[in-house]
Amino acid sequence: MRSVPRGQSGAGRLRRRAVLAGLLSVSVPLPACSAAGALLADRPTVRVAVTWSAAELSLFRRVIDDLRRLPGEMAYDVDILPYGDDISAALATRGAGRPDVVLLPRPGLVAEHLDALAPLPAESWPAPDTYPPVWRSLLFHRHPQTGEQVPYGLPFKVAHKSLVWYRPCQFERLGLQPPQTWSDWLALNTELSRQGIPALALGGGDGWMLTDFFENVLLGHSPCTYDALSGPAPRPWHVPAVREAFRSLGQMWSTPGVVAGGVRRALVQQFSDAVLEVFRYHRAAMVVAPDFAWPIIERFGIDPDGCDNPVGTFAFPPPRRGQPPLVAGGDVVVLTRPARPEARDLLTRLVDSRAVTSWIRAGGFVSPDLTVPERLYPPDMRPVVRQLVNEPFRFDLSDQIGAVGGQEGLWRVLQQFLTRVGDRDTAAVDVAADEAVAQLLALEDATVGRDVSSTWARLRASSAEQVDLCEPGAGDGG
Repeated sequence: MRSVPRGQSGAGRLRRRAVLAGLLSVSVPLPACSAAGALLADRPTVRVAVTWSAAELSLFRRVIDDLRRLPGEMAYDVDILPYGDDISAALATRGAGRPDVVLLPRPGLVAEHLDALAPLPAESWPAPDTYPPVWRSLLFHRHPQTGEQVPYGLPFKVAHKSLVWYRPCQFERLGLQPPQTWSDWLALNTELSRQGIPALALGGGDGWMLTDFFENVLLGHSPCTYDALSGPAPRPWHVPAVREAFRSLGQMWSTPGVVAGGVRRALVQQFSDAVLEVFRYHRAAMVVAPDFAWPIIERFGIDPDGCDNPVGTFAFPPPRRGQPPLVAGGDVVVLTRPARPEARDLLTRLVDSRAVTSWIRAGGFVSPDLTVPERLYPPDMRPVVRQLVNEPFRFDLSDQIGAVGGQEGLWRVLQQFLTRVGDRDTAAVDVAADEAVAQLLALEDATVGRDVSSTWARLRASSAEQVDLCEPGAGDGG
């Protein structure tokens, strides 16, 4: 696979479409750890809620098997409960079917569900050089009894979310180069459309693909605004940089012929389908997708079409030449309250980097543990790992801000924004951008409640200069 500026190929976690509600109450036992076996052996069972399915679920099962090879007896069985995109429901479950351990793909949910989670001992957090500092800011909260700041979860997995995937051989045949700036990208899309090739595959059915796109645009325009929005409510959605990010996004999505299959198809297309549009069916030239697109491409998608360089990536282009945005997401492991000793033991094992070696070697997993040797990763993953280890990144905005960033929040706002601007040229973009900002302000009002309304009203009326003085591309940091 060819290396390109700040671009890598790799593997990692899929986000999935929501599963049928009936699955939420169905335990999926490991082959060697069935519920019946647990009863016969009179062994306790630890229930683990996850979002994964298919190949990823199989790899997680392998991780559970590998846990038994770690020191100490694992005197309990494990049942896996697949919740899909409705994983937050696992934190609201009560009674005998309550999960003991939850793998959350949105760390922002931790702060919203502290009453349902068991705080962890302060000593469970490893040495300072184990995780990037951003994880501490996401997972440490005030203990209700002691008042100390303690972890309510531990990092399990990290994902690179600032990659654009493409087929280098196609670009070479057409005499095209990966874009270095946003204007370069717009020009590239126009040229592809002129040649009858849709530029972008969008997985709008998985709203998080649209939020990733938006977050990279926003971070490229104004890191300071991105940081302000990542903080607690009330959040300054009204500032000029947010509107500018929507306008830039609308400028790209509104160009006729740019979105493969048109808006209707894009709005129902899932993540994996969007990836295959580029690499299997060749109905689009590019897809903005995290590093965990690689397992899909490798397993289902590569159609070389007489090409010896079928897969490549480039960095998400910034507004002007300079440092491209770097957004990362990740999964955290938490315990529901009250936490049994067996659940605490399982959490300790899951965050042991030795437990996930099989997943790392198979591809599709980047550990947040900075001490994991790079040589354990497949060669195609190593540039991704190197970048996440060595370069400062911002954490996924929608994953930090709870309900406002979720399916009924930013996901839906961006789906509606795509509906308003897609294939309609730029005439509708300004109005659609204003409507999107208004929706986000309304969501914020509904979330923060009456006690913050007066503060929020003052914030709306105040000058936004304190947020937007940050020059595009400045203020980089982890």
